[in-house]
Amino acid sequence: MFTNLLANAARFSPEDKPVSVSIDESDLGLVIRVIDRGEGIPEQFREKVFDRFYRVDNSRNKETGGSGLGLAIVKSIVDAHNGTIEIKQTEGGGATFEIHLPLTQDQQVINN
Repeated sequence: MFTNLLANAARFSPEDKPVSVSIDESDLGLVIRVIDRGEGIPEQFREKVFDRFYRVDNSRNKETGGSGLGLAIVKSIVDAHNGTIEIKQTEGGGATFEIHLPLTQDQQVINN
């Protein structure tokens, strides 16, 4: 999941812009965010990008590569853990992938 999200963020972000990851605990479980400063994903395509082989902008495909499977794999992993994933606009430009994963009662996050 992380490999695909981070590879995507790196692929579509300018070299001089950071990609960041945050992991927080909420009352319902973990909230994981992968945040990039690339072009972002237009709202009308945000659900479709999780479909196998779907790619938003075919004009960029030759430059950026990829098969359109990475985000479908991410969604499958999230679904297998009874989680949810959504894409939000990053403030200042880019895309934020926000994943919510539930924790069972016997799981807890260890804060360092």
